[in-house]
Amino acid sequence: MTQLDAPTAAFPIPPRQRWAGLGVVLVGTLIVALDSTIVGIALAQIGRAMDAGQNIQWVVTANLLAVAVSLPAAGWIADRVGAKQVFLTALALFSLASLGAALAPNLVVLVAFRAMQGLCAGIINPISMTIVLDLFPPSERGRAMGVWGLVAMTAPAVGPTLGGYLVDAVSWHWLFLPNVPLGIAGAVVGRRLLVASPDRPRTPLDGLGLVLGASGLALFLFGLAQSRQWGWGAPRTWACLAVSLVLLTSFVVHARRKTNPLLELRLLRTPVFRRGLIIIALVTVPQYARAVFVPLQFQNLRGYSALKVGAMMTPSAIATALSMAIGGRLVDRMGARRPAIAGCLLMLVGTAGNAFLTRSAPVWWITVALAVQGLGVGMVMIPITVVGLNALPDASLTQASALRSLTNQAGAAVAVAVLFALVNARLAQATTPLGAQHAYNLAFQVAMVALVIAIACSLRLPSRPQSSV
Repeated sequence: MTQLDAPTAAFPIPPRQRWAGLGVVLVGTLIVALDSTIVGIALAQIGRAMDAGQNIQWVVTANLLAVAVSLPAAGWIADRVGAKQVFLTALALFSLASLGAALAPNLVVLVAFRAMQGLCAGIINPISMTIVLDLFPPSERGRAMGVWGLVAMTAPAVGPTLGGYLVDAVSWHWLFLPNVPLGIAGAVVGRRLLVASPDRPRTPLDGLGLVLGASGLALFLFGLAQSRQWGWGAPRTWACLAVSLVLLTSFVVHARRKTNPLLELRLLRTPVFRRGLIIIALVTVPQYARAVFVPLQFQNLRGYSALKVGAMMTPSAIATALSMAIGGRLVDRMGARRPAIAGCLLMLVGTAGNAFLTRSAPVWWITVALAVQGLGVGMVMIPITVVGLNALPDASLTQASALRSLTNQAGAAVAVAVLFALVNARLAQATTPLGAQHAYNLAFQVAMVALVIAIACSLRLPSRPQSSV
């Protein structure tokens, strides 16, 4: 019997225990989200302090790459060892990696600890979602995921401003220190408060699948990242991409034939779940265009401090946090189609406001456009996640959560690599400040195309609430 065919496990949990368990999970969610948002605001300062030049992108790319590599095995580890134990262990290791990043003396050490953070985050993200889904029945998952998303977006609300203050007042080294006490406290308290998830089938490790999937994905993302230095026409670039595609194709063929694969790709046969993953990948593009290129362009082109840029981005994060809670309630009541379409349209309007900026564009205009984009994020992400997972058997939630998180993180890594390549190619041709502004605008113009496609996909989502299979 495969995980796809396994019977749904009944696991009634009293309401107090559900919310106590959710509280512990939210600690891990908060520090991972805080780490991913607080660093972007200081890329320019870290680059100057370490004389990193174009290699500064590896502070972001190495983290995303490591997340994408560890994600495929997260579901198997959770089913084999237990979601609670794996989650708490990853949380403690993430805290130690954050301390290492804070003490990093050079770029190589910083990137190494950022990669270690990514390996832990790749396990924390899907398992935290699995634990939340196990705690609550299908009819309440929208509300629970809304709270989960609300806390996840608290980090972007606090991160840029906090990061800007720490960089300007002290040093970029302090960016990683808030994770340390929070993570350790969560790991200790979680051993008493977190309820163990139901038992799931324990299958042997798909070693060949792990090697094919992890190496293929890593090589693909490495080729994309290095294409900026090597050039898109360089033999090394094409060699990396070609070999990675062979490995990934072999992984897909292997997964379809194996009884218990590392990743249960047969879940993609469920149309609602498959469409949700496509939309997640598309929506990731504008999210990372905002997170990475807003701080870079305003610090490099206008000379804004990290604190000022953080203040500009804070309303956007607050809007996203609020819309997460709204989106979670709406999907329980009306299904995913209308919230997702509305969210994509809001994101499109906000992204357009930053896709055609001039050098004289006022700060208030940019801030409002970012806030509108942020308001749309929660309206999209929570509904499509809940409706997709509710369309699957509960016994498949660990695998489905891993696929969902893998799509988000791999999409983010690809988006960062591609957008960096496009923006830097345009920057290399720019001879004036206006030309440089147009280069940064290109990232948001590409994001607009991704959102138009996401709207088309959202039209085929369910228009009514769904219950779990």
